[in-house]
Amino acid sequence: MSDSRVWFPGNPWADDGHAVKTFNWTAETFEGDVWFLFRLETENYNVEEASKPVSSGEASSSSWEQPEAWEKFDRSLLNSEDGFCVGPLDDYDADDLDGRTFAVDPLPLEEGWEPEDLIFQSYILGHDSVADHRITLTSRLDSDNFDIDWTCKVALTYSGETEFRHGFHATIKDIAAPAPKPMEVPID
Repeated sequence: MSDSRVWFPGNPWADDGHAVKTFNWTAETFEGDVWFLFRLETENYNVEEASKPVSSGEASSSSWEQPEAWEKFDRSLLNSEDGFCVGPLDDYDADDLDGRTFAVDPLPLEEGWEPEDLIFQSYILGHDSVADHRITLTSRLDSDNFDIDWTCKVALTYSGETEFRHGFHATIKDIAAPAPKPMEVPID
């Protein structure tokens, strides 16, 4: 995962981003459809000392901009426990994934949404919410693997915010498309 990175525009590491520690991509089948499940975890926010930000000492109105807030929560995790539907199993072919973009939990969300209603659960600055995902798969020229470009919006629901004001961008490099297998636990 050495070339894979995550950026949170506007955070103290916005320029350099954060290294991806693990990324798991699985495909499961349920009732004739293929579902993709992602689990992404970053290294600790401040693990790369060369890129460690220096606090300006000025008070910031947003924890998003404060290095101390990020260091308190160590790392980020995004996980789609039940996954998102890719399409019918009968039509599924990994070779056809090149250039496909999947939109997951598009904004605006339905009135009265709750964080647990979203496909992806997240831990960024606490248990926050992520929506409006755009996940693009691109075939690599040098292998059968893919690069993934993933963006979404973040609401700091852990600290009481409900507006998706912040961004997330990940690039996952050189990962194999999984073969679908039967889902172990049915989707609710």
